[in-house]
Amino acid sequence: MEPSPDGAPPRRNRFGARFRMHGAAAFERAHEARVRRRAGPLLVYARPNGDLARPGDTRLGLSVSRRCGHAVHRHRLKRRIREAFRTIRLDLPTGYDLFVVVHPHDPLPVAEYRRLLAHAARELDRR
Repeated sequence: MEPSPDGAPPRRNRFGARFRMHGAAAFERAHEARVRRRAGPLLVYARPNGDLARPGDTRLGLSVSRRCGHAVHRHRLKRRIREAFRTIRLDLPTGYDLFVVVHPHDPLPVAEYRRLLAHAARELDRR
């Protein structure tokens, strides 16, 4: 990795296991919190993750049902949403579990998912 133009050390921007929600209980807690925001074809639930993750980490969980299409289509949606999250993760409000339910739609560009996720996360943080 190259240093940034201002001489600061580069920031690692990976989507490792610590940024993913794990287990049915984590998804259940986020869903039961009932704090959600509709953003286009995405329904984003948010819940402070407290001591469930490292301080300041925002985690992502995805739910893409079979109604969204065949496996190739569903995986394409998931890859694009994960990439959007990965690229804006450092700019999102920290300390949340974001559970994204994807409704049937044609795949959007990653930039559009980035915009939708950022908008929904900021609105949910205000609540």
